[in-house]
Amino acid sequence: MPCLIPASNCTIPQKSENIGTALIKAEYAKTGTEIYIKIREKLLKAVTVKMPFYEG
Repeated sequence: MPCLIPASNCTIPQKSENIGTALIKAEYAKTGTEIYIKIREKLLKAVTVKMPFYEG
């Protein structure tokens, strides 16, 4: 599983969830792929989802 540094991230208060975007290799871009992202020197598990990932 790749380790990525996100391009942007934020919290959705209505859902108490975190979302973010990152550039990833095509081989990991399939919806549902588990990846790890690095935030403040800490690795967190994430899952790729289809865009748009939030409907307001």
